[in-house]
Amino acid sequence: MIRRISVVLALALSACGGAPADEPVAPGATVSYTTDAGRAEVEVRYPDSGIVRGANRFRFRPTSGARLTSVQATMPAHGHRVTGALGADGDAVLADVELAMPGRWELSADVASDAGADVLRISFVVP
Repeated sequence: MIRRISVVLALALSACGGAPADEPVAPGATVSYTTDAGRAEVEVRYPDSGIVRGANRFRFRPTSGARLTSVQATMPAHGHRVTGALGADGDAVLADVELAMPGRWELSADVASDAGADVLRISFVVP
């Protein structure tokens, strides 16, 4: 029963433009995501080692003239939060992100574009 609910939730999230929870991503992959309201696209480069417990590095690059106004990694269940440095060219890096606890984490980015403000959210589980 719980598995069915997880599948339905993952499908619902993918239909909303964000990445489904726990979507597997290859180490070092660059994945293009659409923001929640569909106003912009952001490429996210994942750590070369894959997502691990410990230090991780994520790079965010908006496309089509959009720019980032903030990026962060959070663990909603415990309130842990790490913010990233914004680059002059509108991209951002979350470097040395210490994902010290196993469990669900979320990457988020506030994005500004000609179409308006929007948010990108990606969730994943740290083993």
